[in-house]
Amino acid sequence: MAEGLYRIEENIGWITFDRPEVGNPIDLAFAARLGDALRAAEEDREVRCVVLRGSGRHFSVGGDVKYFAESLKLQGGARQRFYEDILAQTIPAFRRIATMPKPVIASVQGAVAGAGLSLVGACDLAIAASDAFFTMAFSRIGATPDSGASYVLAQLASPKKAAELIMLGNRFDAAQALSLELVNWVCPPDELEARTRQLAQQLADGPTRAFGRSKALLHAARHNSLDAQLQAEAAAFMAGSIGEEFEEGLRSFLDKRAPDFRSVT
Repeated sequence: MAEGLYRIEENIGWITFDRPEVGNPIDLAFAARLGDALRAAEEDREVRCVVLRGSGRHFSVGGDVKYFAESLKLQGGARQRFYEDILAQTIPAFRRIATMPKPVIASVQGAVAGAGLSLVGACDLAIAASDAFFTMAFSRIGATPDSGASYVLAQLASPKKAAELIMLGNRFDAAQALSLELVNWVCPPDELEARTRQLAQQLADGPTRAFGRSKALLHAARHNSLDAQLQAEAAAFMAGSIGEEFEEGLRSFLDKRAPDFRSVT
């Protein structure tokens, strides 16, 4: 288990990047630990919401360039295998965040760069401190986007804006991230933790299984035809109609009280 990286508190799985002294960069060992933490959070029925955050000043500076420099000693296929090993960890992490049947929040401050931006983009919701700054960063080391970064930008931005952010690698601030809809909210840095906890608790109190089905529908809508999406919505609704969450929701409405979804899932 990713000791030090992951803990559960009040049905919320907190995944806290724990290399603050160097900006929480991503190397092979960290990517593997992140994958373990995400798997644990997805599989644990106690966890109803997941939060990704960075310790210290930054969320994540992205790939660990000093670690990457070790590959300069390698040639050809050996160098490719060096990066294949890393991507074999980061790609499943992005996919798991995007597809796990639970809401995932990114809580970000300071630098959000490269693959760190990919992770934020994979999350369902994101809240940023006003001091957060973002950059694709890949072009600065002569690299192309990885771990879902191009997918995220293609969904959020126009083709020209996505090309600008990828090719120029310019830094943009939290207000620009909000306008791009990469994040949902921006708050003062000293309010980030409290605002994150409030949001996470609200989601943890909600209908977790319905959230999971809704999340799957949103992803399917990106490629489905209208008819296919209508059928997917009908199937999801029918699946939920025989579940305890739906029963509790209906009963609480009729009883004129707040639903208690924690008691039924």
